Amino acid sequence: MAEETKKRAPLKIILKIFIALCAVCAIFLIGGYLYISSAGFIRRHVFPRIEKNLNRKISAEGISFSPFSSIKFSRMKIANPAKPGEPPLFAAEEISVRYRALSFLSDAPVIHEISAVKPEINVLVFHNGTTSLDDIIPKQPAGKPAAPKTAEKKPAEPSAPQPPADLPDFSLENFDMRGGVLRLVSLDEQEKEKAALSLMARSVKIENLRPEKESKISADMEFELSEPAVKTKMKIANISFEAPLFFSRDFSSIKTSASFGAKNFTGMFHGVPMEDSSIKVALNLAKEKKSFELAPATFVFSRKGAEALNATIQGAYEAISGGGKFEMALSRIDKNLLNLIGARAGNVDFLNTNIDYKGGIVIAEMGNKIDVSGNLIISNFSILAPEHAKTPTPEINLFASNELSFEKAAKKITIAKASIKGTQKGREFVSGDLEKPLVLDLSMLDADAPAAPPIAFRFKLSDLDLLPYLALAALPEKTRLSAALVNSDMNFVFENNGLVIELSGETRLNLGEGAVMGNDFPEMEISAKTQMSLYDFAQFKLKNLEAGVSQKSAVSANVKISGEADAEKGSGAFALEIKKFDLPAIAALLPMEEVKINGGNLTGGGDINILFAAKASPDTPLQADIKGNFNLAGFSARVMEKSIPATNIASRVDVGVQFPRLEIREMSAILEQAGAPRVNAKFSGSVDNEKGEAALQMDVSEFDIKTVSDFIPMPDVSVSSGKAAAKASVALSQQFKQFNVNGEFSLSSLACSIMGNDINDFGASASLDFSGSAAGDLDIRRMNAELKTGGKVSGVLDVEGKIDSKEGKGNVKISARDVKEDIFKLALAPYLVEARLESLTVNAEQNLLLSEQFKNISLNGTASASNLKLVSKADGGDFIPPLDMRFRNNIQYAAPFVKIGKVSLITAAAGKDEETITLSGDFILDEKSAAPSTLYLKSEKITLDNFLPPAFFEKKEPPKKAARSSAAAPGRAGARTPASAPEEPAPLNLNYLSLKAVVDIKNASFQQILFSDIKSDITMSESKLDIPNAEMKINGGKTFSKFRMFFNVPLWKYEAETNVSDLPMGPFVNTFAPEYKDKITGSISGGMNVSGEGITMPNLEKKLAGKIKGDLKDGRFSGIQILDSLANITGVKELSDITFFKGVLDADIGAGKININDLSVQGTQQKLGTKGFIGLDEKIDLSFKVAVSEQLGSKLKDIKYLGETAKDKDGYIELPSLVGMKGTITDPKPTIKIDDAIKTGQKLLEGYLERREQKRNKK
Repeated sequence: MAEETKKRAPLKIILKIFIALCAVCAIFLIGGYLYISSAGFIRRHVFPRIEKNLNRKISAEGISFSPFSSIKFSRMKIANPAKPGEPPLFAAEEISVRYRALSFLSDAPVIHEISAVKPEINVLVFHNGTTSLDDIIPKQPAGKPAAPKTAEKKPAEPSAPQPPADLPDFSLENFDMRGGVLRLVSLDEQEKEKAALSLMARSVKIENLRPEKESKISADMEFELSEPAVKTKMKIANISFEAPLFFSRDFSSIKTSASFGAKNFTGMFHGVPMEDSSIKVALNLAKEKKSFELAPATFVFSRKGAEALNATIQGAYEAISGGGKFEMALSRIDKNLLNLIGARAGNVDFLNTNIDYKGGIVIAEMGNKIDVSGNLIISNFSILAPEHAKTPTPEINLFASNELSFEKAAKKITIAKASIKGTQKGREFVSGDLEKPLVLDLSMLDADAPAAPPIAFRFKLSDLDLLPYLALAALPEKTRLSAALVNSDMNFVFENNGLVIELSGETRLNLGEGAVMGNDFPEMEISAKTQMSLYDFAQFKLKNLEAGVSQKSAVSANVKISGEADAEKGSGAFALEIKKFDLPAIAALLPMEEVKINGGNLTGGGDINILFAAKASPDTPLQADIKGNFNLAGFSARVMEKSIPATNIASRVDVGVQFPRLEIREMSAILEQAGAPRVNAKFSGSVDNEKGEAALQMDVSEFDIKTVSDFIPMPDVSVSSGKAAAKASVALSQQFKQFNVNGEFSLSSLACSIMGNDINDFGASASLDFSGSAAGDLDIRRMNAELKTGGKVSGVLDVEGKIDSKEGKGNVKISARDVKEDIFKLALAPYLVEARLESLTVNAEQNLLLSEQFKNISLNGTASASNLKLVSKADGGDFIPPLDMRFRNNIQYAAPFVKIGKVSLITAAAGKDEETITLSGDFILDEKSAAPSTLYLKSEKITLDNFLPPAFFEKKEPPKKAARSSAAAPGRAGARTPASAPEEPAPLNLNYLSLKAVVDIKNASFQQILFSDIKSDITMSESKLDIPNAEMKINGGKTFSKFRMFFNVPLWKYEAETNVSDLPMGPFVNTFAPEYKDKITGSISGGMNVSGEGITMPNLEKKLAGKIKGDLKDGRFSGIQILDSLANITGVKELSDITFFKGVLDADIGAGKININDLSVQGTQQKLGTKGFIGLDEKIDLSFKVAVSEQLGSKLKDIKYLGETAKDKDGYIELPSLVGMKGTITDPKPTIKIDDAIKTGQKLLEGYLERREQKRNKK
């Protein structure tokens, strides 16, 4: 027993170990199952592999996986890798699959159900044709290199085709998709949406999909299409599809009967409304082993309750007999469909047009014979294009038919019938018929055989009226045609079984009188005759191609081309002959505004010989020789009111091409006028595109500038004479990246007038020698020019230096020596309207330094203008005083900082001391930066008189009125014609500009006005100009001003304030009103405030407002006409000389006027005042008031000038106000108050008579 127990002990141990191992395995199996079926396993191991293949990120919020029965994804997404924010490639609310896992181990896998809720697929189509799926779809491998040639072997017998492998006995019990969307978006070059197509499936179902069983497929969908550029935005609300389907495992048997319908259309397609449209499609197909039958398959498109297209196709094919027959018919294609799909859909109406087609294909003899036939009928073809024509095109009827057969074994194609006929208004206008059946024996391509007799096909057009059809096109403005008829008779002859094709015939276009863009042309005929041949589809021979234009039975143009090309030999030769080309007649057809060609006939010709890749030598590069001579005789024209005299032009071309090399042996042109050569230019050289090298030469030995200027419209420039010549060479190398230019240019005896300024006997000679590269390197070894006038040197210009793009540095020196006034007359003539440059000599030396990869730039140097003298064109006097000027500059730029070390302008008027203005400081040259910058403007002394013409200080006499003509139109004499209202400047956004300028000028003068200690800060920021303080002394008086202006508003706003203290009036009166010189003295203290919007006169009159207040003191009025008159009238001489000790100025600005409320002065013996207004339009209306002391009043009483009057608050006696002032500032007119003058005169007369009577009584 013990022994038995001992024997069982190892068995128990083994059993325990086995049980333990099974438990461990079970644990691992259960754990593995749980891990594999977890979402984390799929995310960490399955998704990454799929992502790598798709190159797209995959995500799913929820994953449920049962390896043996189902898998489910919630809110699954496959992103597009292109740009953030783009719609995903695929997204779905839910995807689930239920299956029987063990069935996949057998030959009958079973999928119980595939379900998709709201799946979405988005595909982008880019402007270059690529799509967002291109990186997923595998590309076709590139063609393999040709295998080395081996001995030819007989081809093996073809083996019998292998039947397709049988499908497994799979079963898909149910497929259900709800709310799916397929979206296709087309993008433009800016990757903005151009068109979008969406197919939305409300439901798609597949039931019991299984071989040898009948299944059912159904769908309920809607469709949207949008493409605004072509007026398309439509929707199909209801699309249905149903199809029972049966197929065997080996596909030997297939049966289906499918139906498709679409209705409830809305929106527009190419501008055509789509309402009341529908589509119905029916398909019945049956395949049984080696037979195929297509029962009538129909496609019906209806619009507005009527069929617009009815297409049917039916037939059968039996593989055993190798025969079959198919028939196709298109009927009732009417305007409802043509208006929709035409090239100009929505813009034309096809009216009563109807198209029918019926044809068939018969297959026999195991596919070795195929017969094709068909008839096309187009009835009542007519088009109305409302945009361009009010009436439709005439109705035409076309009939075309063909019958042909192909016999494979016999290598033969037989065209039994080919014809076309057309009628318009009951008359045949087009016809084409094959003379007899055309047999193309393909065996003739590789075997010699007797040639078949020729067969002809003739095509004719008879008086086809093009006018109705031209009306459909958008013709240019002012273009019209009275008639346009086409006639054509062309013959096609097929010889040698079609290996030789001869084409010959003539086409004529007869045009009635008309116009092209306003240019009238007479009746004309344009014709073309041709005769050409094509041999073996390889050799082409153009025997004759002749085109011509005739007007009024006279030939206006005749051009002929002939030649031949042989693809076998790889050569060709063509000749061009221009017998006549009458430019005025042809130009009538070309729209050329302000150009009228009066004469000219072009003749000439040339030869073109070419060599190209032939079959025997496919590597032959393209070679061509082009030679020709062309002559234009008697050319004359009028261009922009400028006449071109009769001119003859002869040109020659001799060019050779051996690709990729071009050799210009000669290109020349000689232009003659009045029998003498005016222009003679030649070009030659070579260009090698492969090496990137070129050597070009130019030689212009004769170049008459006046002759050439006749061909160039320059309204303000008239050239009388001048000659030029040039000889230069240009060399290119290093793939055209390096260049070298060397040449000499000359100009002599140029006489011209620019904007009325004459330039006489101007000349120049220049020499160039420089090289460089496309990278920006430049080495100027020599670039100088000698300028001449009157045969004498009038200036020299020199430039030399180097620029190194790699190092980013360079040094360029520019100098000008003794450049005289005659040179500047040419440049300044357009700008000097009232003056003429009399004398000037300019010298300059400037040095441009570049460094730090062109980030640092400095410009320093000097310039001088000596003896600058401008004289008036009117009287020959000085326009400004003669000046000498010197300019020194030192400017540095280190992006974005600009530092003006010092810029000095030194001026000196003739016989006067030098005066210097300096500018220094720094600023930032960056529109994006608003950092403040400061500039300093300084000067010790500025005499403004030196820069103003003497005429500025002369008193201008008022314009005299012209005598009023008896024939003058009624109205106010001398009334001005109102000018067009000036425009206000647009708002400016200057926020990027932040600048401060500090002005410091010690002394400045203007006639008798002396300025000193001028100091001001000027700032520019946030589109606002601000002068917070501007201080100066003027002849000892002080001024303080503020100014502010806003530029970023529709009407620029501004406000200003000025205060003065003890400002002398005498210098201002003596300067600006010299007629009152030394007659008015005194000083003024006070201030002025103004504000407004807009700077044009209309807005100044409406919006300018302000006040002026001031006190006058310690002055004198003497010798003023109105006061002298008053003194003479009264006999009181003290009234003509007023010495005052105080005064008042009180005025308002508004409504376009300066309204003087009070302007008065008070002296010891008199008071003088005025009231009224001075307008911004220069109109004035002033009244004057005079008062005298009691002492002078008693004298006036003695002469009866005054009666008993009251005194004012200051004890002065007011005198009668007899005079005023009206008119304009430049033409003032004194006025007299007649009543007061009469009364005063009576008093004076009474006083005179009384005094005389008293004297008599005393005697």
